[in-house]
Amino acid sequence: MRRNLGFPLLIGLMLQLVQLSSLLSQSIPLSVEPLAESHATAQIILVPDEDPFEELSRFLRDPLLLNEASKDELQQLPFLSGAMVDLLLLHRKAVGPLLHLNELQGIPGFTPDLIRQLAPYVRVLPTGSSSIVHPLSFLGLTQDFLCRVTGILTETSDQTSAEWAGSRQRWLLWHRLQSKNFQAGWLLEKDPGETIFKKGSMPFDHRGFHLFWRGDGLIKTIVLGDFTVNLGQGLLHWQSMAFGKSSEMSWIKRQGPVLRPHRSSGEINFHRGMAATIGWKSLAFTFFVSRRSLSGRVQHDTSGFLLGVSSISTSGFHRSESEIRGRNALRQYTAGARLSLRYKSLELSINAVRYYFSLPLLLSVEPRNRADIQGRSWYNCSIDFSYTRKNVHCFGEGALAANGSGAFLFALIATPAAGVDLFALVRKNGIAYRALYANAFAESSMIENEQGFYLGVTLRPKSNIRIDAYADHYVFPWIRYRANSATAGADYLLQLEYRLHKRTALQIRYRVESKWEATEPYTDNSQVAAFDGNTRKGWRSQLTVQFSTRCRVRTRVEWLAVEPNPKPTPYTPDIPQLSGQGFLYYADLLFNRLCVGVDLLFRYQFFDTNSYESRIYALSPDLRPGFGLGAFYGTGHQIWIGFDKTLKNNTLISLNGQLKYQGGTLQGRELRVQLRLKLH
Repeated sequence: MRRNLGFPLLIGLMLQLVQLSSLLSQSIPLSVEPLAESHATAQIILVPDEDPFEELSRFLRDPLLLNEASKDELQQLPFLSGAMVDLLLLHRKAVGPLLHLNELQGIPGFTPDLIRQLAPYVRVLPTGSSSIVHPLSFLGLTQDFLCRVTGILTETSDQTSAEWAGSRQRWLLWHRLQSKNFQAGWLLEKDPGETIFKKGSMPFDHRGFHLFWRGDGLIKTIVLGDFTVNLGQGLLHWQSMAFGKSSEMSWIKRQGPVLRPHRSSGEINFHRGMAATIGWKSLAFTFFVSRRSLSGRVQHDTSGFLLGVSSISTSGFHRSESEIRGRNALRQYTAGARLSLRYKSLELSINAVRYYFSLPLLLSVEPRNRADIQGRSWYNCSIDFSYTRKNVHCFGEGALAANGSGAFLFALIATPAAGVDLFALVRKNGIAYRALYANAFAESSMIENEQGFYLGVTLRPKSNIRIDAYADHYVFPWIRYRANSATAGADYLLQLEYRLHKRTALQIRYRVESKWEATEPYTDNSQVAAFDGNTRKGWRSQLTVQFSTRCRVRTRVEWLAVEPNPKPTPYTPDIPQLSGQGFLYYADLLFNRLCVGVDLLFRYQFFDTNSYESRIYALSPDLRPGFGLGAFYGTGHQIWIGFDKTLKNNTLISLNGQLKYQGGTLQGRELRVQLRLKLH
């Protein structure tokens, strides 16, 4: 049964139009929110990674010097694509140091909007003068201590919490020392349901530490403790935050430092051991060794003999008896290396990673998992490159697994004319290709069993208008989860961003995704077939208005429809045809230094969907500098209130409260508290 969503949709549009009645001249600071929700219709799990936001916060205090920044340092800015970084370096080499930030407009791709977005995080100074202006960046250490508690006053109908060993609160504590070239720190974390202090065990479920140093001589980087490794385009190994398809199409390229200290609360995507990078002229050699414990499900035979591990846990939770029993059941030993050559704008690298396990990994009996990693060892190797020639930037990677299966990715970014950017990417991930920490551009969350071709374009006909569009066609040649045959699909997006004024922005997006499906589980007697599946159509309108330097308003209206494709295959009439509609509206009020130096955030959100299939994803406020990503379905109202106050001793106190109403009753509430002390 379909719901008539015309009335709430009309009300949402009227609420957005009301905000256009008052226009001032203050420019809007473009936010650095990740575009994860653009790709969140896939069944993905976001791993906590606060590091990118911490890096941007550091650049706010100590801006990056554009005339002296290296390629690795420039790649830490999420605003800049690989082509822009190469063109900036070529401009510095050909013309000399930048004299003013507006000089960037002479480099292809650096639009006035992008320069305004960069301005708070970078600075242009004459070469050699930075040591006088920023002595603390080189000589001084800053200290940062954080204590965060979430899940206070929580009341939900979660029945599984009765089986948890600990309380519902989540605790996070860390302490960091940091300068321009040195970082050190420790971290303690407890997830909901886990214990803090338990007799016979160490306090807190997750503990981490890191020691990181960056130099300018022969030794470029040294890391001890917890660290992440990022290689190529993610076909082989990528452990830092990365995103899939979104309106920011330059993010199709994976870029960032090869080695980074792991400082976030994520318990999966990192190594523990030692890593270093040695550089000489245009050559760079990176190696790393790691030993860490993983949780998993241990299998025994009928006589009690230990057979191995049937699955590795990726949740990081150790709450129930079964999860605690599998904690640290497996030890993983890892060694890897990367040899890189840079010549002008060409970078060519060879990568290899080898794994060894203390217990054998057992193969699943399901046909779709016939090529999964098994035994005590595994390895992957790859070759990747990136090259810029005038207004064309190309990059790619080819990878090989221990079983002989391969994967490759090739992409092209071109700027044929001012205000026009073109994107193309082709990928082919083998049916049997497997890599433990792969995170490349793909439709599926697993880098396997996929072929696809992606095209995108960004148009800027005027300085205040931007149009983004992409089309992605993909095929899954082999059976996969909830699909007993080969399937395929297509994804299209069209987005318009219009700046009515320097401080007012309107964004309209339309997205259509159609995917073949086969929802019957595969068995020996099941019929191998697929049907045309369903089509998801989504429309979004978002308006941001800066009323003054201290007040900003942001609203969003989103509508989603799930419709069965009109021509189901005749011989599979019993496969269910899903349908439904969804609507979501929220309004954010953000106040900066409202009273006695208090930052205040208020959000009201209403959602109304038929079912889980028509769910709508949206970023939700959280304790800064993080964010939340939620799937909203059913009918309800939700309220967030955020409070931030900085005291005179550089202590930041943050509160975040949430209320959720469904069916006219209070279904959930939560209070989150954060205390952060910064010493310079």
